[in-house]
Amino acid sequence: MQPAPEEKKNHPEPGAADTRAAYLDFLMRRYGDQVLKLAYFYLKDYHLAEDAAQEVFLKAFRRLDGFRGESAPGTWLYRITVNVCLDYLRRAGRRRLFSMLGPAADDEGAPAPEALFLSAEEKNQLLQAVLRLPLKYRAVIVLRYFHDLENSEIAAILGLSPGNVRVRLFRAHALLKTYLDEGGGSGGGKRPGGTS
Repeated sequence: MQPAPEEKKNHPEPGAADTRAAYLDFLMRRYGDQVLKLAYFYLKDYHLAEDAAQEVFLKAFRRLDGFRGESAPGTWLYRITVNVCLDYLRRAGRRRLFSMLGPAADDEGAPAPEALFLSAEEKNQLLQAVLRLPLKYRAVIVLRYFHDLENSEIAAILGLSPGNVRVRLFRAHALLKTYLDEGGGSGGGKRPGGTS
């Protein structure tokens, strides 16, 4: 698909080394608002959307030489935007899970800032959800997040392959999300699947 005629005129070509900055400037002026709006639609937070938009244009600048012009520049930027936003959402979910599972700390052992703002209720909800997990999933979660072990170490402890540990972690995360979405992890004391 060729870029629309109005997008082809009045801007430098992306490939020339001396015009890279000028082309990025064009992309930011032409698509900056749309990228920001798209990021906001995904992230639902204006400040995160601004950060994501900056990351989009940074990635675009780094990848200008790889842009072949098979699509419109806007289409290319929107694809980058969607990927950046999905990365932000994945990271945010992992950060929330990690910080709720245990005492998160930085390299010097001080509590991580996000861990300081979690309520006792949120931590209790997550703990209750972890306790509801079947034993085979609970074991990998506890070893990974409470004891900060790598997948290979967990595999050696449980007599599993690292791939099997990854699968169990993935399934455990999915169950935890389901339990938390149901209402905080308390399931009336009954664990689905028993203690298998």
